[in-house]
Amino acid sequence: AEKSVSAGEAKRTVTNQVIRKGFLRVHTGVKLFQAKDYFFVLSTDNLSWFTDSDEKDKKYMLPLENLKIRDVEGGFMAKRPQFAIFNIDS
Repeated sequence: AEKSVSAGEAKRTVTNQVIRKGFLRVHTGVKLFQAKDYFFVLSTDNLSWFTDSDEKDKKYMLPLENLKIRDVEGGFMAKRPQFAIFNIDS
């Protein structure tokens, strides 16, 4: 006996897929060394960061809708690329 599949089941879409996980340094102020490392999860819908890689203590979730990215000057001794994420509505 074959089971028929309804149109709703056939059109299931995968949402909020994880794109990348890792550590991210979040600058918390304008002073040179005022930053903290967090574990981040970038998905198709949002960017979330946690206190550690266990992903239990979520510190913040940033929806990706209406966000833009721009390069940031790293400074004299900067070794890593730096960028800023901002909301176009703000």
